[in-house]
Amino acid sequence: MRLKLFLVVLLFFLSATVTPVIASNLSNSVIQAQQTTTQLTNNAANLFQSGRYQEAVEAWKQAISAFAAQKDSLNQAMALSNLSLAHQKLGHWELAKKAIANSLALLKNQSQSQEEQKILAQTLDIHGNLQREMGQATDALSTWQAATKIYEQIESSLAAQSKINQAQAMQDLGLYSRACKTLLEVVNVNIKADDCQDISLISSEELTNKLQAVATKTPTLTQIVGLRSLGELLRSIA
Repeated sequence: MRLKLFLVVLLFFLSATVTPVIASNLSNSVIQAQQTTTQLTNNAANLFQSGRYQEAVEAWKQAISAFAAQKDSLNQAMALSNLSLAHQKLGHWELAKKAIANSLALLKNQSQSQEEQKILAQTLDIHGNLQREMGQATDALSTWQAATKIYEQIESSLAAQSKINQAQAMQDLGLYSRACKTLLEVVNVNIKADDCQDISLISSEELTNKLQAVATKTPTLTQIVGLRSLGELLRSIA
């Protein structure tokens, strides 16, 4: 009964529509190139965020060619991974696979600075999304675990986002207990439970107070997505 009440309360406080985070925001990559390539990447990112995926594909191709001409393999790899994501939105799976493979091949030759590690982790995030979309949940989980490990090594806040991705793959595989524990690693500061069974032991009043506290503290987007994912998971197994 308390579990069902938790779901009602949770969904009430998280009623706003939130798009699940499957990869890092395209506009967050640090571009250190000439003004023309900066304009190309900004244009491509804006087209993607506007849902104009086919135009974004063409824009990312232009950026890739410009970076290749400058012999800037790091940003070329970044653009390739974003090209893969645009192809994924269009359902162009083979083209998406080719783009992400080319991106990862370029990243193998990098010196692994913190910036390079971050771009590698972001590329792995996009690769994991492709694998999940193609029904390869086991591979996606492994890829996202690798991305999370890198984020944690470089102390990036994106580690929490990557754990949410892991939880999605775990649910696909029927690993609900593991998925719940993984999500609690992201939102446990708000809920303070070790596993989903512990949530059923929390009183309705305490649950309400905890979620009200979350709402008043202006949680991050990642925390909101994590809480919403947790609510959806609990609803599916209740």
